[in-house]
Amino acid sequence: MIGLLHRLRHPAAPVPAAVVSASPCKAAPAAAAQPPPPGRPVIYGCFTCPWCYLASQHSDQLADPLDGPQWRMVVPEPHPPVTGTRLDAADRSRLEDELAAVGLMLLPGERLPSQAPAFVPYTSPAVAGYAEACGAGVEDVVRRLLFDAYWQHDADIGNPEVLRRLLAAPIRAGHSASWPLRESGYVVSLAGGPITTGAYDHMRNWQADWLHAAGGAVPAMVSGGTPITGPDVVRALEAIILAGPDNAPGPLAGRETPAWTIARDIETSFLSARGPVFEGIGAVSAYGSIRPTISEPGKPDGEVAT
Repeated sequence: MIGLLHRLRHPAAPVPAAVVSASPCKAAPAAAAQPPPPGRPVIYGCFTCPWCYLASQHSDQLADPLDGPQWRMVVPEPHPPVTGTRLDAADRSRLEDELAAVGLMLLPGERLPSQAPAFVPYTSPAVAGYAEACGAGVEDVVRRLLFDAYWQHDADIGNPEVLRRLLAAPIRAGHSASWPLRESGYVVSLAGGPITTGAYDHMRNWQADWLHAAGGAVPAMVSGGTPITGPDVVRALEAIILAGPDNAPGPLAGRETPAWTIARDIETSFLSARGPVFEGIGAVSAYGSIRPTISEPGKPDGEVAT
């Protein structure tokens, strides 16, 4: 399997630019592939893929999101370090080139970061949080929040403490049947795993289904036939948007639900040194609490890399 770092460091390898592959989790081979829901395509994606980030923004612009694709998140790297990986200058330059290609397909109201992230987080905890959000009925809110947290605000979405601060409010606004999630928004364990058996099953099945249906490519959209992957997913979503009733994108139309309002307030707090939403759920400083801590040779453990 070829992951993000391999793709960036071997640009001459015969791998499509938008493809980020992953290996299944240990339990995945035992899971039977599940067909997509009738009438709804499924998009498999990962939080560190720029094409997935754009496809996610396209999904949020659909006139009727309830009839749009169902997102299933997967882990993008085989055997990734749990502390994440810092990109060197060459990796970031190649990622900047890829972001430039992605930027050519932006629709009005969409955005990409002004520069490539310097850090690739361990994404399994973020996928666990998203899986719990599916059980709480706030998956679209949490998907958008996690993508924006990483791509716009350099958040370490592989850090369970970051996720518990970031996702507590929208999870509590949902309808999870689990008491820890419903009452306190306790969305991932200290080890970064899911809290409920249902979320664990989601993660295992998504990984197995993705490898079976799409062969490890992200983003991949499956709708009963041959999957489409990479930029073709973005083009397909754009065609759906432009064929809508107004023939024009309308960001987050009809999303003024309590969970979406909370998510917007949380994202706004990222932009200030001390956002009220973060204060309310235990964070001291938006940037100071969420940015990754990376140990480097020659630096004391825990020193923040700049």
